[in-house]
Amino acid sequence: MSILERINSSNDIKKLPEEELEPLCQELRDYMISSISRTGGHLASNLGAVELTVALHRVYDTSRDRVVFDVGHQSYVHKIITGRRDSFCTLRQHGGLSGFPKPYESEDDAFIAGHASNSVSVALGMARARTLSHADYDVAAIIGDGALSGGLAYEGLANAAASGEPLVVILNDNNMSINENVGGTAHLLESLRVRPGYISFKRWYRDVFTKLPGLYKFNHAIKEWLKKRLLPGNVFSGMGMYYLGPVDGHDITKLETVIRWARELRKPVLVHVVTKKGKGYKYAEEHPEKFHGVGRFDIETGELHDSGDCFSAKMGESLSRLADNDGRIIGITAAMSSGTGMDVFSAAHPDRFFDVGIAEGHAVSMAGGMAKQGMVPVFAVYSSFLQRGYDMLIHDVALQNLHVVFCVDRAGLVGSDGETHHGVFDVSYLSSVPDMTVLCPASYAELETMLRAAIYDINGSVAIRYPRGGEGKYTACNTALDSIDKLRDFFQTVFFLPYVTNSLAVGLVFMILFKKTPYSDGLVNLLLGVFGMAPVDFIDGPYWAKMFVLCFYTVWIVMPFKILILTSALASVNQTYYNAARVDGTGKWRIFTKITLPMISPSIFYLVVTGFIGAFKAYSDAVALFGVNLNSAQMNTIVGYVYDMLYGNSGGYPSYASAAAIVLFSIVLTITCINLLVSKKHVHYV
Repeated sequence: MSILERINSSNDIKKLPEEELEPLCQELRDYMISSISRTGGHLASNLGAVELTVALHRVYDTSRDRVVFDVGHQSYVHKIITGRRDSFCTLRQHGGLSGFPKPYESEDDAFIAGHASNSVSVALGMARARTLSHADYDVAAIIGDGALSGGLAYEGLANAAASGEPLVVILNDNNMSINENVGGTAHLLESLRVRPGYISFKRWYRDVFTKLPGLYKFNHAIKEWLKKRLLPGNVFSGMGMYYLGPVDGHDITKLETVIRWARELRKPVLVHVVTKKGKGYKYAEEHPEKFHGVGRFDIETGELHDSGDCFSAKMGESLSRLADNDGRIIGITAAMSSGTGMDVFSAAHPDRFFDVGIAEGHAVSMAGGMAKQGMVPVFAVYSSFLQRGYDMLIHDVALQNLHVVFCVDRAGLVGSDGETHHGVFDVSYLSSVPDMTVLCPASYAELETMLRAAIYDINGSVAIRYPRGGEGKYTACNTALDSIDKLRDFFQTVFFLPYVTNSLAVGLVFMILFKKTPYSDGLVNLLLGVFGMAPVDFIDGPYWAKMFVLCFYTVWIVMPFKILILTSALASVNQTYYNAARVDGTGKWRIFTKITLPMISPSIFYLVVTGFIGAFKAYSDAVALFGVNLNSAQMNTIVGYVYDMLYGNSGGYPSYASAAAIVLFSIVLTITCINLLVSKKHVHYV
């Protein structure tokens, strides 16, 4: 049995002898490389955090203590060693293991981590809750150097330092050094801090001298004075955090010692850990950006399996072509150059490309400043991350009517990344922004057209939202219809001709079609004869035949008006809803029931009501087909009855006619009132 197979919790990690820790780390790396090569995932960052995660579990019990990951890109090792090893093969799959910490998966996951820079704030909240409730657990936050580009991280650090709460913040620095440590004294201090003997001395010193407050205060003041004179400062100690490090992030012994000491200090502490992104896998070490968020790949060669074209790449290519001929176009992204397709733009126009890091709010405000000075900034950003810049979008762009284009990537559901990355809110919050135009392409061709229009034809701010992945099996139905204009015009003429034709003239046409005479059986009967059917006298024959003709005639007469109303109602439906639904992969039936039908429901109700009113008023239609003597034809209507009681063969009964007229008026009035009442109701669209 391998070492990894014996690990299912923090307690199992703690029981391991020190000599088994390094082999365990190697097994973890091999396991992740093998599994992620088949499922895809965030590989490089997790390879670099193996020793750090093992050391954390040597110090903390994550089932009780609260360890908060920032983003969660570095949480894979944590998941594997907390009882989810066997399900790791389902990573980012439907119904499988999430790629981010999820409390519903395990009690070891303290908090959902899907966006950056919030871990310190969350951890401080947990620490304060612990103090207020007199609970017994430790709190730690793990934040990456990339997350420090977000201002929220510094808000949390500043408040944490001032709080005095026992809290450990671990900075996983895998790309840069925050501060330059100069001289032998700095190296000596680093060496001393990680030695067990030094830590034992510090514990003794603290226990003894805290009993003598005056002496302790004097010694502490001297120590701080010497540190400031001999060592360079850093932003963290300047905030008031107790700074430890930098520490080699791949030395488990040092890591465990420093983290344990940080926990025992019982104050706000920042541990600066330096790691190598992609550690243990050559191709990830050489190209950490390529293996950050990776799809399936070949372990032996490091080659990624081609996932095909996607909206992100097409957007970058289209924008780059437009920028070739327009020096005003500027590309902006927030630490997502490759993810948003902007790597193409950055390569072609490096002087007009700006990656601001994880700082979406800053990116929006900067774009507003550029637009104010006559440039055309295009900010490519994930839908779920644009939410972080909502305030700036309103104040720094929309209210000043500035022309900024937002390429909103990952719009709609993003299955493999889960709910924290679903772009399902942008339609709502973007639609609420003043003078914001929202476009939703369903194909690459539409994306290119909309991007050009957003830059050159539309004033104010514009958002183009598109999904992760490609256009799929999109077919341009509208384009196909454009090729049959003459056929479409013919059908429109056929449908609307009765609406502009006198009803009696239409009745005459129907007589020719259906009436059986000594000279002709009518055109319809001739057609029936082709199929071997006996002729039917539709005008003077059986009741069912006459009713069929009347219904057919009525539908033919009223259909143009109904079509006109329905066409207008359909044309008034905001196409944004359809585009958004198609981008999200919504089926045609669901689009019809949840969008089209609710939107046109007032018009449908109006047509139903007016149809009832028309049925009760019917008279001329029946006369056009069966003559004025409707009683003898057994096709009389309420209006026909009133006329017959007054002037027809049954005339001389005005009281009967009056009663029928009152009944007819009451029915029409009731239906009209219902229509008026309902028309004032709000329609709720779901």
